Amino acid sequence: MVILEEVIASGDYDPDEIRAVASDLSMRFSPRDAMNGYGAEYVQSTAEFMRRHDFTINQVLIHKNNGAWSLLASTQAVLDTAEHIIRPTVFEHDIDYGYRIGNKLALKAVRLLSDMQVQGIDYATIKSVQLPDDIYGDPRGAYFMQALQLDKALEVSDELVERYVENLKFYGMIPYGCEDMSAIEMYYYLVNETDFVPSDGVLESLRIERENGGAAKFDDVVERLLRQVPERFSRDYYDAKK
Repeated sequence: MVILEEVIASGDYDPDEIRAVASDLSMRFSPRDAMNGYGAEYVQSTAEFMRRHDFTINQVLIHKNNGAWSLLASTQAVLDTAEHIIRPTVFEHDIDYGYRIGNKLALKAVRLLSDMQVQGIDYATIKSVQLPDDIYGDPRGAYFMQALQLDKALEVSDELVERYVENLKFYGMIPYGCEDMSAIEMYYYLVNETDFVPSDGVLESLRIERENGGAAKFDDVVERLLRQVPERFSRDYYDAKK
C-alpha cells in the first residue's frame, strides 16, 4: 500500500487520520510486513510509484481521489499482462545503461512464471533478461533468497513449489548442494543454512507434517524452525504436543 503525497497536497486531508488509516489497513492486509516495519509507503507521485516497481506487470495502482476510484497502469504493464510476460522494468534492468537485476529478482521472476504456469498459462514467458547470464550475482549460492522464494511458493501450493523447482533446474539456478533434493528437502536444507524465518503458513504445514508422521525425518529441523519464530507461535505448537 502506498500513500501518494501529491494527492494529499491537493486535497483537504488530515495527515494524522491518513497515518492511522494506513496503519490499520497495513496490519489488516499485510500483518507480517507491517510488524517488520514495512507498512504503508509514502511516494511523491504516480510516476515515482511506477519507477519503484520491479516487474512491468506490477506497475499498477488502484487510486482513490476525492471519493472516486481509478485504475492506473503503465502501457507496458497492460501489454505484458495481456501477453503473460514477466519482464523487469527498465529501472531495474537495462544492460545498455549498466542496470542488471540481482539474485532476488531473478528468482522471483522464476516463481512468478511458475505461478502462471500452474494456473494453466503454458505460454507465459520471461523476457528482456536471459537467466542466469544477464544478472549480477550467482543465484545458486544465494541461499537466503532461495529460501525466501521457496517459502512464498509453499504458502500457495505444493504444485507451485514443484513447478518452481523444475524451472530452477531448467534455468540452471538450483542451489549448490541441492541438485538431487526434493522441493521440501531443499527448503529444510536452505533454512538450516541461513537465518531465514519461515512464514506462519509454512510453519503450520510443518506442524501438519509432524502430526502426519513426518517428524522422524525432519524432527530437528522443525524444532529449529520453531525456535526462530515469535514465542506465541512456538507456544501454540508445544501446547499441541501435550
